[in-house]
Amino acid sequence: MEQIYFWAIIGSLMVGALFGLIPLLVGINKQSIGAGFAGFVFCVLGGFRFGILAALPISILCTLLIALKSKADRINP
Repeated sequence: MEQIYFWAIIGSLMVGALFGLIPLLVGINKQSIGAGFAGFVFCVLGGFRFGILAALPISILCTLLIALKSKADRINP
């Protein structure tokens, strides 16, 4: 029975890390490494707690925030 919980935890962490790579890579690409890393951490934590139901929306939200921030930085240097 403990193995089921172990693999459920590992799977949820992997889902969070997989979706967390999206804002991390976008943040690195847009020279916003801190925001990208924060998005990665939030996705891992959300994925750990609620699985894909939290990791996916957090990933989308963080990616949009990073993209909009870099666009605003280009308009107003």
